[in-house]
Amino acid sequence: MGIERELQETDFSRFSKVKGNLKEHLHEIRAQKRELSWDELDNLAAAGGPNPHKPINK
Repeated sequence: MGIERELQETDFSRFSKVKGNLKEHLHEIRAQKRELSWDELDNLAAAGGPNPHKPINK
């Protein structure tokens, strides 16, 4: 089972680091009151998560 072994050996921590960096970038852009480019919007949408100004109420 090669796939199972690859999953066990994969370092998933890099994904949370990418999402954290995108979140920091988003806050910097909002502080500058600058519009996001289409590429930046695509990256943020791909990272997922709730909008910090409109949190999801459960």
